[in-house]
Amino acid sequence: MDLDKLKIEVALARELALLMERETAHAFRTKQWGGRAWKPSNISANLLISSSVLRNSIHHTAVANQVEVSSPLPYANIHNQGGRIPITDRMRGYFWAKFKKTKDPIWRALALTKKTHIDIPQRQFTGAEYTDQASDQVVEQTLDLIGEVKARVK
Repeated sequence: MDLDKLKIEVALARELALLMERETAHAFRTKQWGGRAWKPSNISANLLISSSVLRNSIHHTAVANQVEVSSPLPYANIHNQGGRIPITDRMRGYFWAKFKKTKDPIWRALALTKKTHIDIPQRQFTGAEYTDQASDQVVEQTLDLIGEVKARVK
C-alpha cells in the first residue's frame, strides 16, 4: 500500500482545523490565550463574549494542506492582534447615545475625550504560534496511526 502524501497533509490540516476550533472556544471561555490572560475592559464585564457574535463568526477551514482562519467581522483582527483605531465624530455620537441610554459615566468620558485614538489591547483568541505546540501531538498521533495501518496491510 502506497501512502499518498497529499491525503496525509489534507487529513492533518483537517485535524489542525478542529484543534484550532477547540483552542478558540477555550480562549473565549477562559479569557486567555497561550496562558496569558486578556487585559480586562473598562466597559464590559463580558469581554468579547456578551453577544457571542465575534466568537460565532470565527471559522477554521482546512483548505488542501493548510488551515485558514477567517471572520467576516471588521473588528475581529484588531481584537486578536491589538492595535490603534481613530476616534471619529460618528464614534463620539455613538458614545453619547450609549451614555444617554445607560447613564454609565464611561460613555460620557469617551464622548468628551480629547484623545484622537483608542488603543485596543491584544486579546488573542486564535493563531498559529500557540497551536504549533499542540499540533506536534496531532502529527505524532497521525503518524503513529499511519504506521499501524501500514504495518497491518500485506
